[in-house]
Amino acid sequence: VVIVATGGTALMAAGPVLAAGGGMAAAGAAAGGAVGMAGAATAAGGAVVAAGSVTAVAPDSQATKIIEGIPVVGYGAAAVHATMGDSDRAKRAAAKCTNSTVVTVAAAGSAAFVVGTAGTGAIAIAGGAAGGAVGGAAGVLSESQIAKTIDNVDIKNECVQGTAGDYAKGMAMGAV
Repeated sequence: VVIVATGGTALMAAGPVLAAGGGMAAAGAAAGGAVGMAGAATAAGGAVVAAGSVTAVAPDSQATKIIEGIPVVGYGAAAVHATMGDSDRAKRAAAKCTNSTVVTVAAAGSAAFVVGTAGTGAIAIAGGAAGGAVGGAAGVLSESQIAKTIDNVDIKNECVQGTAGDYAKGMAMGAV
């Protein structure tokens, strides 16, 4: 996933990221109008060069929503939405990403703890599932609380609302 800003417009594009000479070359395209990029920009102390065709992804597209739900990565989508002045979509992205990040950290952390203290195999799998279930509930709580700050009802309704069904689903999905 590549996030590029050009001419005051933030773009998100899905495509391969290739490391070359200490920099990152991003190439990829999604459906929509292509924007050709040339030259280099400096970000975080390294050169970031976008080559080929980079395409803006609509703020409510399925691709954007998938990116928003990827642990940690979704915060980049939230930053892009915020940069564009869209605080409700930025909050949606932050809510979705927080949920997935909490679940991932809980499951991985509990599995690692179990491996480090009790052994491997089925015990670690059970520990990861238990941690994932707890993380699923914590993720739903986090997402639903962030969603309460969203003004646009349609965008708010794209987030979990913290119902009993949301918690059950979150715990079940976290345990898997």
